[in-house]
Amino acid sequence: MPGKLDAPLDPPPTALVANLPYNVAVPVLLHLLELLPSIRHGLVLMQAEVADRLAAPPGGRVYGGPTVKTAWYAHAERAGAVPRSVFWPVPNARLGPRAAGANRAADVARRKSTVRTSSRSSTLPLPSGARCFGQRWPHGPDP
Repeated sequence: MPGKLDAPLDPPPTALVANLPYNVAVPVLLHLLELLPSIRHGLVLMQAEVADRLAAPPGGRVYGGPTVKTAWYAHAERAGAVPRSVFWPVPNARLGPRAAGANRAADVARRKSTVRTSSRSSTLPLPSGARCFGQRWPHGPDP
């Protein structure tokens, strides 16, 4: 069944280390964080623009759905930059690792449903609509 493991992993993984291409970085990262609740920290290499979006502060220019969804599961921050010259062939993109510390909350599913529903039904852009969450969770999602 998609989205489920055939059997529990023993021992359950506690770290996520990955190098993800631009076009799948967000869906793969969010899927793994949802599928593997035992993950507590990680380092993911992805295109800098994606890392910036996932770690964006509320109200920023690139803050949006991927930022909010990542915050359900983890605290994201930029961990640095990787020069293009370390890859062959040299990519035509800036690369930035993203570090994460997990925020495991009992009500992740409820938050996901709320944001998904509000972003579909609202004519406000997500950064404006998401400000109401800042009043309830002033420092991000409940740990």
